[in-house]
Amino acid sequence: MLTIVARLLALAYIAFLVLMSLDVFNIIGFSMIEKVVGFIIHLIPAFLVAVCLMIAWKKETAGGLLLLILAVGFTFFFRTYRDPGIFMIATLPLIVVGTLFIVIGKKRGG
Repeated sequence: MLTIVARLLALAYIAFLVLMSLDVFNIIGFSMIEKVVGFIIHLIPAFLVAVCLMIAWKKETAGGLLLLILAVGFTFFFRTYRDPGIFMIATLPLIVVGTLFIVIGKKRGG
């Protein structure tokens, strides 16, 4: 059951990141090609979380550690430490999901 919760939370966070990436299409003054390139660039964090989730799907502990490392990277790269609200939205889900995967991995012995 805990595995399903961790996977669903990770998928929901990826969906959230993709949804937030769509804001690039509201920018006025750029061509469609520039907007698509911007959208792809905005999708990089979602792609990184998806890769970590794919690893965690098979090897929970390794994927959980990668998610925690990614959370630290997000904290400093996006400077989420400046505002507790932004930290809770942008970084805390990665910490929770990473911790869940580590707990699952330790329970299974791997």
